[in-house]
Amino acid sequence: MDVKKAIVPVETVPGGVKQQGVHYEDVYAPRTQLSTLRILIQLRLVLWILGFSLDVITCFLNGELDVDEPMSVSWPNGLTMRGVFFGKLQKSVYGLKQAPRIWYRTSKKSLLAYDHRLRVSDDIDPCLFCIW
Repeated sequence: MDVKKAIVPVETVPGGVKQQGVHYEDVYAPRTQLSTLRILIQLRLVLWILGFSLDVITCFLNGELDVDEPMSVSWPNGLTMRGVFFGKLQKSVYGLKQAPRIWYRTSKKSLLAYDHRLRVSDDIDPCLFCIW
């Protein structure tokens, strides 16, 4: 790895240990309810509505971290950048407990910015987006 090309802004953490209760209180990410899926499938069959689905490859790697929630990681053994052993995450990674929540928040923000008529039905199912 060429260190000159891999220069990134870093933030050090004393000791590099996890602190109890820090960054782990908001790990919940909503999931589509089974009843919502059943209703949508029935509506498609009865009303002959064309439907589609998609799969986002490496979705957890596309989640953007907020500026107000800094997360630091330690470099692999043997790698130091200017004597610093820790780096600041700017995107979500697999294995991060907050990755599902970060991906949901990022995708929701992108969907709502794409179409101003799009609404999320938090009271029914937070994963159901409707246009009205």
